[in-house]
Amino acid sequence: MSASSLQAHLEEAAATHTGLVRAKNEDSYGSYRLLATGTADTASRGYLYVVADGMGGHDYGDVASALAVETLCASYYNQPPVINTAHGLAAAINIANTAVYDKAQTLRRPGGRPMGTTVVCAVMHNEQLTVAHIGDSRAYLLRDGTLQPLTNDHDWATEQMQLYDLTREEARQRASEHGRRGALLRVLGVEPDVHPDIRTTDWRTNDCLLLCSDGLHGLVPDTTIAEILAEHPPRVAADKLIEAANAAGGRDNITATVIRRRSAHAAPVLPLPLLLVALLVLLAGGGIAWAAFQQENPMAATSGDTTTPTVAVATPVLSFEAPLDATELTVPTPERANLPGPAVVIPSLVPPTRPLPPPQP
Repeated sequence: MSASSLQAHLEEAAATHTGLVRAKNEDSYGSYRLLATGTADTASRGYLYVVADGMGGHDYGDVASALAVETLCASYYNQPPVINTAHGLAAAINIANTAVYDKAQTLRRPGGRPMGTTVVCAVMHNEQLTVAHIGDSRAYLLRDGTLQPLTNDHDWATEQMQLYDLTREEARQRASEHGRRGALLRVLGVEPDVHPDIRTTDWRTNDCLLLCSDGLHGLVPDTTIAEILAEHPPRVAADKLIEAANAAGGRDNITATVIRRRSAHAAPVLPLPLLLVALLVLLAGGGIAWAAFQQENPMAATSGDTTTPTVAVATPVLSFEAPLDATELTVPTPERANLPGPAVVIPSLVPPTRPLPPPQP
């Protein structure tokens, strides 16, 4: 499938919210749409989406996440087409790490904590989905009613799970006892070098991808996430995921980007106001036609079978699979450079819900 054909079959939306506790939003998100029209080489590089979560309690978390998103988007498309997607993502993440690290050296206050951010990103190119991450922002894939995590958190609790064969709850309890709850083992921008986990899978019709910060997955169970993604189009799903996290306490900033690959024959989902207008027009037209029919056929209103039809609603079967094994890549550390790029959207300056703009014709 060509890149233009793939874009035509992508439904996408993003939403972010400060939550109910934090004073400001340190999450950022972006995509290939951040670049000026026509400068994103989607034909050879695919469609990129990014979510970053600035480290709470550290200096300039919002600056770190915004700079990471901006630099990653710009640098990913500023590479030779011969570089494959996985290596291209790794190189872009390393360039973003350098940009955030260098910026942190100029902004760090005496006694302050270094700024840094998590990042999770995905590229849809042809029939493949490539996901890369650092930290505890996650990627989930919903396929045929099955919600599959595509990332393993780079935090102390997850490491304990792997070392001692603990459950998630046991690992969280252990982390709390050792004062390590929420402690990240890999962060973008804190060290000169960074090593993302990168994995590739196929990208199928009706697949739905979620990129999110821990303000969502830390409060909303995977079963609820799966139900929302299965039952709603991306625009509605992104809003409902934010609502679910706030209903569970909203202890952190919350960001969700949802991308679904439609069938080639599926009609685009219309916004709710247009659907309501269309429904009213259909009802009005149907009423007029029925009234005219009754005048010509007085017995029609009382003749025939009046049994109400039964509608069956199937509930999707939800199951969970272990994340795929990480693909280790050896990528040379790029030279340090502050790549020029467009201004990134900083969430504190935008409304709580901000869907991505529709595809360009």
